[in-house]
Amino acid sequence: MSDGDSGGNNKKKIIKGHLHAWFETGTEGIVWVVNEDRPLTENESPYDLMHILEQKQGALLTVFNCSSERLPVWKGKVDFEYRTNIHEAPTGYKQQAVFNRWVHGLQKGLPAEAWAVMFFAELPATLEYNS
Repeated sequence: MSDGDSGGNNKKKIIKGHLHAWFETGTEGIVWVVNEDRPLTENESPYDLMHILEQKQGALLTVFNCSSERLPVWKGKVDFEYRTNIHEAPTGYKQQAVFNRWVHGLQKGLPAEAWAVMFFAELPATLEYNS
């Protein structure tokens, strides 16, 4: 899904999808992703449609409401920090957490709960970056 050329060999990618607070055994916490809204091709798995925001630092993320107008509710560059909301487990393990769930990074300049709620609600979103 390339859309234009930003110079050199970098192509601007625009991913249309929805936010998702993804986790599974081995992730040791929620991974913030944009799930691309398109059908799988023959050789793809659902993982191929997941765009992990921690790996897209600097990408432009636009989050929309669920109404028919699709109005933006948040827009900014992905910029995670890893020092706030640190919680300690009974075992002594420390990691960021929101709503008592371990997470991998939080968006700078936005309350952790506001960030998380958008993903738990699986709001529509676009992600723009150079590939």
